[in-house]
Amino acid sequence: MTNDLREAMIGGIYDVAVDPSRLEELVTIWSDMFDGARGPLNFASPELVTHVERAAAILEKSQSLPSDTSKSPAQWTTAFRNAAFVVNGIGLVVASNEAAARKLQISPGSSLDALPLESEDVERLHTYLSAPQRARANNATLLMRSRSSDATVVLQITPTLNGHKDLTGVSTSFHVWPENLSALLASAFNLTVSETEVLKDLTFGYPVKEIAARRNRLETTVRTQVRRLLERTSTRNQVELVRMTMVLMDLAHTVDDNKPKPGTARRAAKQRDRSGLAETCSLKVGQGRKLEYLSIGAPDGDAFVMLPTDGGFTRLTESAETWISRQHLKMIVPIRAGYGNSDFAPAGENALRVLVEDIIAIADSLGIARCPILAFTDDFHTAVELAATEPNRFTAIVGVGAVMPASEPRHLKRMPAWTRFVIHNARFAPRTMPFVGLAIIGFVRSLGPRHFLESALGSSPADIQALQDVEVQAALLRGDNVALQSKSFHRAWAAWAVANYGEDWQHKLLACKVPITLFAGVQDPFSPIETVREFAERKPDLKLIEYADCGQLLYRHWPEFLGEIRQALLAEPC
Repeated sequence: MTNDLREAMIGGIYDVAVDPSRLEELVTIWSDMFDGARGPLNFASPELVTHVERAAAILEKSQSLPSDTSKSPAQWTTAFRNAAFVVNGIGLVVASNEAAARKLQISPGSSLDALPLESEDVERLHTYLSAPQRARANNATLLMRSRSSDATVVLQITPTLNGHKDLTGVSTSFHVWPENLSALLASAFNLTVSETEVLKDLTFGYPVKEIAARRNRLETTVRTQVRRLLERTSTRNQVELVRMTMVLMDLAHTVDDNKPKPGTARRAAKQRDRSGLAETCSLKVGQGRKLEYLSIGAPDGDAFVMLPTDGGFTRLTESAETWISRQHLKMIVPIRAGYGNSDFAPAGENALRVLVEDIIAIADSLGIARCPILAFTDDFHTAVELAATEPNRFTAIVGVGAVMPASEPRHLKRMPAWTRFVIHNARFAPRTMPFVGLAIIGFVRSLGPRHFLESALGSSPADIQALQDVEVQAALLRGDNVALQSKSFHRAWAAWAVANYGEDWQHKLLACKVPITLFAGVQDPFSPIETVREFAERKPDLKLIEYADCGQLLYRHWPEFLGEIRQALLAEPC
């Protein structure tokens, strides 16, 4: 990787850490590099991975902040250790934290005009806050200038705070330097007291000339200290140096009000949803690990297993679920380890194997001796693994938008940039995957799940059209909310992605003895039809049903794929 490419990647990584809505830009940078590379890209280099892990720490910290809409504006500000405040529609501060009082000299009742920013930037902030809600980004990042120095100030804007259109939350890059941070930096990088003082001023945005004046030193002396800081921290420029310090600044705070206290157990949920079609159940597996699953349809109906993809879209459309109930069927949907309220898998274990064992444990607990599997997209691999493990129990596989093994370079090249980005990192740089998961979650939260889906499915006109269907939208959102309740979902997703994409499982697919039926959209960007057809030709007993007017989202064809499940159940011996 050339220096220019490396700089572009590192810059993109930290841009996403500060503003997850820029994930598309990072994927584009990566895709351009991947497409133009003559050989494999070394994303697993220790130096690059270090930057990714630092950026992940920033993302994880920012996304752990509470979003409880019952919190008052004052409670919202206390979630931040940097200066934060809440302002109303006419530009008056209604709440602020201690850091805002110390660093900004503002308190409830202060005007935005009191902010220590250049007057043009204060006016720009007024203009932004007075704009109609539809004209404002869900979560904006504004760059401004300090009035007292040349320092750059970053403002993160949260409009319609707690659902109040008149309230806007503002988190700033004005930080309070933790008492133990200087000692931490000195110990970690063997810095002198003087060097830590310079690093502190750099982090707060002061240019070298002003640092020299503040510290009563020669400008050449400060520049020499900056060079030593870069050498000792293995960073290449001041931007990397400051970003690294900001990560350590967050980590230096020892109090984390959002972290569950040791010994507190989550309440086991067992209730039906508003539709009356789905019940959330739980059981203990392994060494007391909690595992949740959904039971959808008739409580005493004939059971089948539905595997909902790594995105956790655990629900079908209401029409489909109503049909399941009326046909006296029961759809069992596992909430995999680390998703929703299911406990995490034991450390170090293969996440795919854990998922397979958990599904078998659910089947055992329900007395399911034989049943078919309905598998969506990436979970087709899980279905094949289940069939290989217990072929006498799992008697048929119905794959919907099933993703084939990306065994050859041509398979990967057919996929869109989003998918190649995830697969390449999972295979060759697995330590980057928690960051990728956090970035995707942050992207979804910043711009909304629909925008994310439109971005990921953008090459499929049929999928964009399917997203306009209100019932499909409801199914995606209901299922997504069930699966993604965990604050650390990204770690579970990362572990599963590494296990799923990290092996070439084509031999398992070709050797599978269980009947397989695949429903495939010709416009599917994630599972290119050319690859699906290739594997169908290599496995003559595989039944392939294509839809020329569909992509990945095949929800409206539920009568066909659920009909296939029903036929498989009817074929079971009494």
